[in-house]
Amino acid sequence: MTVTHPTTPGPPPRRSEEKWKTIGQVLAVVSGLLTVAASLLTLLTVNANREKSLAESTAADRGSRLTSAQQEISSLKQQTSPPATEASPTTAQTGGTVRHEGNVSIARDFTVDLDSPASDPQWGTTGSFTGKNDLSFNGRDFGYVGWSATVKLPGSATGSYQSCREETGYENGRYAIDDLAAGQGYCVKTSDGRFAAVRLTAVSATKVSFDVTTYEK
Repeated sequence: MTVTHPTTPGPPPRRSEEKWKTIGQVLAVVSGLLTVAASLLTLLTVNANREKSLAESTAADRGSRLTSAQQEISSLKQQTSPPATEASPTTAQTGGTVRHEGNVSIARDFTVDLDSPASDPQWGTTGSFTGKNDLSFNGRDFGYVGWSATVKLPGSATGSYQSCREETGYENGRYAIDDLAAGQGYCVKTSDGRFAAVRLTAVSATKVSFDVTTYEK
């Protein structure tokens, strides 16, 4: 009788072991790649933050430089600008610009031109009518001639550009010698439209003297 012994099984196949080994290797590679990727991402983030910080610093520096430049320009402008001056007052405020002033004497039957420039110390004195004459004396009375007009000022009032400019009672006034006295003041509107302040200084039958100031228009 033949006895059959059971067959002893052989070693298990190596295919499963190799499979897991391969999977382990793949996972190791993936893990390595993830580590590299994480490191790269960290590096990129750091670089990005660094560039952002640098850009912000540059912008701030440029802003600071611009502000500094503007302040310097403003300072230079202030240094080079002419000093501020007060607005020029009006002619009325300053009393007018004097054209010609002085003492004048008119002999009998003579006239003077109050519009004469300062370069004429004789005030255009003449014995005939020229159309430019403003005051005359004939031994009997003293006053306007031609196209001038006069105002006799009250009391001891003294004429000025402002007061003569504001006078409203101008007329073709002539004043008798008996009413003339040293210290009497008059305003004259000349033939050229200027204002003149007159103040008698001496009166006689042969001559009238007075201080006069003629103002520019």
